Parts: sequence; C-alpha cells; structure tokens
Amino acid sequence: MGIRDNVNVVTEAITATLYHDVTSRDEEPHHEFCPLGSLCWCKYRAAEAEGKAPPPHKYKLAALH
Repeated sequence: MGIRDNVNVVTEAITATLYHDVTSRDEEPHHEFCPLGSLCWCKYRAAEAEGKAPPPHKYKLAALH
C-alpha cells in the first residue's frame, strides 16, 4: 500500500487538513472534508456526532483575520 496506490486517500487527507487548519474559523467553519464520527481527530466533527456544541476554533494564522 504505497502512496501511488492511495492517491485519492492522500489527497482527501491533505484537503481535510488544509480546510480544517487553515480556512476554518468560528464564523465560517470548514469541516466538510474532515472524517465523520465521535472518534474523529476533528473535534468539530466529534462534537457534531455526539450532538454537542462544537468547541471554538483556535486561530493559528494571524494573517487570515
């Protein structure tokens, strides 16, 4: 199972990370590419799956504001 055999999986993971970490904010969350489920690494999606309010975003790139 090399990267060449899983180009779509790798592309989806990169896209999810980009949207999750760079473009998502409280006013405009972008978690549509994050995996679903309560055990997800994305706390927004995990809270959504558990029927809880999502946690606030932690801003990492000041240039986006």
